[in-house]
Amino acid sequence: MKPISPTVRGAIDYLAVVIFAGAPAVIGLSGWSAALSSALAGVHLLMTLLTDFPAGLIKVIPIVLHQWVERIVGPILVILAFVLMTKET
Repeated sequence: MKPISPTVRGAIDYLAVVIFAGAPAVIGLSGWSAALSSALAGVHLLMTLLTDFPAGLIKVIPIVLHQWVERIVGPILVILAFVLMTKET
């Protein structure tokens, strides 16, 4: 599998920020879920702006650290979605 370029990676990161920020309105999140989605948008935007790659503005976070954070947070969000869904039903 061919890895994506750092430029495409940056575009995907900013798209993720838009998705996290827009999710409450688009899919009707409220309460804790909406707050978490907004917080994730803010944190992801900050991390992307500070990452040392073409899309970053200040470039203080190494891309390797950025990738590891996403490797950890991504699966946690999937698990959290199932846990919260189970509690609401």
